[in-house]
Amino acid sequence: MAPRLPGWSSSGGIFVLHSTGSGPGIVVAAHGGAGRMGLQAVSAAAPGPGQVRIRQSASGVNYIDIYIRKGLYRMIEPPAPIGMEAAGVVVESNAPGFSPGDRVAYACPPPGAYVTMRTLPASQLVLLPDHVDEETAAALMLKGMT
Repeated sequence: MAPRLPGWSSSGGIFVLHSTGSGPGIVVAAHGGAGRMGLQAVSAAAPGPGQVRIRQSASGVNYIDIYIRKGLYRMIEPPAPIGMEAAGVVVESNAPGFSPGDRVAYACPPPGAYVTMRTLPASQLVLLPDHVDEETAAALMLKGMT
């Protein structure tokens, strides 16, 4: 059963953000079950050289996220957001090849995709073609590598 969070819905293995606001993210307070997750404010740093800040509109949900949440894969130190893939729109860029308004997606560590705003190295992002929507991109990136 999908968590019920203000401004979010879940369908087909992805969480979709229905707001353009910044800040909220799903954070694991401690390793364990799904009850250890909660919605709280998460900030995204201004992009440094070679980095891009994106407003994420969809995040993929994968088994690796469960393993990380439970602590089977020690990729986070709680409290921290989880999630390995997402798609969204560039809001600020300090990297060549990416401009505000570009639609992008990624599937990579470190975990942290269950957030509204995120700053990542541009080398981890792909530009989305017009015919691929953000929900589809967020759902297929990691699956396409496995």
